[in-house]
Amino acid sequence: MTGFIKKLFRSKPKDAETTEAIKPARIERGNAYYLNADDAQTFGNVEYMRSSKTVRHTFPKAKVGKENARIRAISYAESINSDGSLPLAPLTASQSANLGSDSVRSDASTRRRPDASLDSFRNMAREIKKS
Repeated sequence: MTGFIKKLFRSKPKDAETTEAIKPARIERGNAYYLNADDAQTFGNVEYMRSSKTVRHTFPKAKVGKENARIRAISYAESINSDGSLPLAPLTASQSANLGSDSVRSDASTRRRPDASLDSFRNMAREIKKS
């Protein structure tokens, strides 16, 4: 048993410490083939990817005379709205929290009125609950 522990915890032989790993010879990079930036990024047609595409979004008409379509030119680098303005920045957490609290307040102030046709169902539920 002690022989096993000695073999397990003893240091490496001195021959293994003195032997150095042979370093591979340095490869000449002067004749190597490198891709240019466009070829290295994709296998597809780069010019097609760079061209801007027009996208038309249509919505149902809410009122007569209201514009219900939005046309945007979109490219991979930037997106531009049909009126020439840049797209809006996404809402921050504080702005979205403010919007959410306003909608809750408006719902609380306009509560629905109880319907008289449901009184029979409410009475039946009360009777079931009592028994």
